Amino acid sequence: MKFRRWAAVGACIAVAGAALVAPSIASAQEPHVLEHKLRVTPTSAATTSPPKPDESLTLSDALPEPLTASSYDDPGERLALPVVTGTLLETATSIETSLKDDPQFNVVEILPDRSGIGVWWFGEPNATLKELLTNSEVAISVQQTKFLPADLRKARDQLLAEHESLIAIVTIPKEGDGVEVQLTSNADAGSRRAAEDAVIEEFSQRVGLPVTIEGRATVDLASRKNDIYVLGGAKVWRWNGSTLVGSCTTGFPAQNAAGAKGVMFAAHCQSGQWVRYPNDTGATVFPYGNNGTSSLSTVAYDGAIIETTFNNPGFYTGNSTSATYTALNGAATPPVGAEICYSGQPSGLICGNIVQSKSTVNVTGFGSVTGYLTQQSVNTPAVGNGDSGGPGYMLVNVGGTLKRYGATIISATVNASVNCSGEPGFGDPNVSPYFRWCSSTVLSTGVTDISSALGWTLTTTP
Repeated sequence: MKFRRWAAVGACIAVAGAALVAPSIASAQEPHVLEHKLRVTPTSAATTSPPKPDESLTLSDALPEPLTASSYDDPGERLALPVVTGTLLETATSIETSLKDDPQFNVVEILPDRSGIGVWWFGEPNATLKELLTNSEVAISVQQTKFLPADLRKARDQLLAEHESLIAIVTIPKEGDGVEVQLTSNADAGSRRAAEDAVIEEFSQRVGLPVTIEGRATVDLASRKNDIYVLGGAKVWRWNGSTLVGSCTTGFPAQNAAGAKGVMFAAHCQSGQWVRYPNDTGATVFPYGNNGTSSLSTVAYDGAIIETTFNNPGFYTGNSTSATYTALNGAATPPVGAEICYSGQPSGLICGNIVQSKSTVNVTGFGSVTGYLTQQSVNTPAVGNGDSGGPGYMLVNVGGTLKRYGATIISATVNASVNCSGEPGFGDPNVSPYFRWCSSTVLSTGVTDISSALGWTLTTTP
């Protein structure tokens, strides 16, 4: 298995509060290339370079009317597993919050049939876990891990610190039977691979815990088209003052304690000025949400904020050009076994993405990113270039009503190919910086983790 990670392209600062005029777009613009295969690349699936404007537009100062509850659509998602109930999610979240720092606790899992919760634990339950078991409204089973999770986490962190250049992803399986790693894919020669395998084996023996190599992998940073409402799931472009140099997808509307507005998306999309380019055509771009600047970010969870003057509590669903949007009802921390629906702009709405683990991905030149690895249930390509920053959400049954909770931000794909959903794949990353590749295996990062790191929370409606 190979792991590569590429970022979507971006641009620098431009004047906010007015139309940004692009008299020409440099189609030969070369994206900035970061070291060690962290590449900044364009993500348009329709062209091999950023589009050229073809007509003049004017900027309207009028803002859209605020959306009301009746404005939102029901996207009718097709899930692979039964919907999680609100009680089940609340219980899983409570367990995670109460036990996350306990050395005996590994992970909480929502069972595939949604009949209850599994807590993966080492040894006898302590007083905190016993109290949770006694007071729970849902069935909780305690599953034994083979090793103490605290020892596994220590080994994981030590492995990353000692062998950063070798590690693409490191995971502690829910069973707690060791540490699983996937190595970077830059070792092509057999002798070099054998030497790296020996390094991991030596480390395993030294720490006294199984460290298994699951393969080599490429992790691709994943990067509808005229979002005047400031919602999640919308296409935004980076702007350098004269040129559009790449696009990403907005994640979820957000706000801070001071009342500032914005949208949460991916940090690897880069800071700077973000704009709306209506339907990828015309001679004028518009500061996204009448502001569009991004400077606040966290590498650890690949999260960032685009600041705007307003937003609305919802996100786009449907296909890559959809005008359908639905309400955002809350935020959730997804347990293992949860089903995530991704709604990046180029790929469109793809559900059936089952959380396999919470893993740490090492991106040389960018940093270690912690998030959730998901696998699409029937291997449908779920995410690709241009989807970066987009929303990952859960459907939750709350008292007989389906609610949509923001859970993750799209960060990366694993072992991508040219086969894509939505906008078609094209190009070859080994030949040209302009390409779109996709995968059914996705890394997305937790919105609650990003919120804690940045001090911004999702803008929601009941």
